[in-house]
Order: sequence, then C-alpha cells, then structure tokens
Amino acid sequence: GGGMGDELARKISQKAMEVLLSKGLAKKDEFASDEKGFITACRAGYSSAAYFEFLKKMDQITSSPGMAVLVKTHPQPATRLKELQSESCKASVLLPERYREALKR
Repeated sequence: GGGMGDELARKISQKAMEVLLSKGLAKKDEFASDEKGFITACRAGYSSAAYFEFLKKMDQITSSPGMAVLVKTHPQPATRLKELQSESCKASVLLPERYREALKR
C-alpha cells in the first residue's frame, strides 16, 4: 500500500545505473569520497598502508577489458593515489590490537 510500485522502482533503478555507468560521478566527488573513506578507515583502526595498497592493486587491474567501465566512470587509481598521498593516518590502535582489547572486556 502506498508505494511507488515494483515496475516504477525497477525503471528508476535501471535508469540510475545507466547514468552512473555511462557518466560516473564528478571527479571532485570521487576524490572527496576517497578522502572520507580514507579518514573513516583510519579512525576505525585500519592502517593507511592498506588503503594505498588497494589503490595500487586497482591500478594494476584496470588495464583489463572488463574494467573499462570503471576507468571510464572513475578517476584513474594512480591519480586517486596521488590525491591521497598528502593525507596521513596515524591510527592509534590497529585492528588486531583493538580486537584483542575488546575481547578482554
């Protein structure tokens, strides 16, 4: 009752995916997302090195044909990595330590 209906929801979702996969988001929005994700991961106790390694691995695999849509709709991973290089993460507690500490409680 009162919803938009399955067919309309399907059409809206399909159109949103078409736009996202054909145009992507603005590069500044992608960089802002990277920065927020990086800071959030750091605050959660993840090492910044892991985030940088993730982007390096993405840079290696984006040359494959199956990744063409990612390269078309997102900044190059190497560019994203350069943008984040100025960020620093000094996680005071890394995850294994935090996990062991939580087990003591």
